[in-house]
Amino acid sequence: MLDEIIPHFGLFQKVAQMIRDRLYDSVYSDDLTSSDSAGSVEKIPYFVLVNRIAEVKDEALQDLREKIEGKNESLDRLGQELEVKRNEIAKLARDSRDDKKRMGEMMSEIRKLVAENEKLARIVTQQQKTQQRMAMDTEKRMKQIKNSYGNLAVEAKLLGR
Repeated sequence: MLDEIIPHFGLFQKVAQMIRDRLYDSVYSDDLTSSDSAGSVEKIPYFVLVNRIAEVKDEALQDLREKIEGKNESLDRLGQELEVKRNEIAKLARDSRDDKKRMGEMMSEIRKLVAENEKLARIVTQQQKTQQRMAMDTEKRMKQIKNSYGNLAVEAKLLGR
């Protein structure tokens, strides 16, 4: 549009062209694009570039939000798994304490049973010794009785004759 009215400025035509060039440079970037309809190459206005950059940033931001949401879901899931594992660890710790307590009680019972077993073993040993003495005494007594019987039998024969 400025190109159409600049020739009418007369002496100020150069100044108007300079203003137009500066205005053009401030509105259009150095990036080029081709026009689909005319098949020509044109400079891209800065606002188009800014819009493209904003779209790219919006897409990147959306991608990051989706990734963050995915990570948050993963973090929530891992937090729940961690809580389950902590509960399992606490239960295993309680079970371990209970088992140690039961094991202590069983060890105490085993010590009592071992002491009782040793006591019974001593009693059995004493009884075996007593039985052996009694058996030897009985055997000795039987020999004495046999000898006495033998002597009585001899005396009875001598008397009976």
